[in-house]
Amino acid sequence: MMELLVERYGTNRLQAVIPENMNGPIKLSFEEYGFEIDMFCDEVTREDGVCLVLEEEKDTFFLIINGCKINPFSRNDQKGNCDFSYMEEGSFQDGEWKRGRRLNGDEIFSPVFNQFTLLKVKLFAY
Repeated sequence: MMELLVERYGTNRLQAVIPENMNGPIKLSFEEYGFEIDMFCDEVTREDGVCLVLEEEKDTFFLIINGCKINPFSRNDQKGNCDFSYMEEGSFQDGEWKRGRRLNGDEIFSPVFNQFTLLKVKLFAY
């Protein structure tokens, strides 16, 4: 993953948030999609939240997340609704993504993460 981080460092395609710089939900916006990050909702049991989002493609993102609830959104005025196509937990091995558990969009409801998790998510707007 280091290659992707270095490539996107200093661009809008790599964004992060920690609780020290927010006092409620915050939106991280990318070209076509974004994520609302909430570290202060009732479902979050930790106080040391962090969320780093890396845009791989216009609709595909890697997230390093802990102590957060995430909700994706569309930035397309013509397609104002957004949902997950899939969400994968996994890791990088020898520079390649190795998928672990995969949830399809209909299996994902308002995801909350109370432990460190590396995700790959694909979104769609309608």
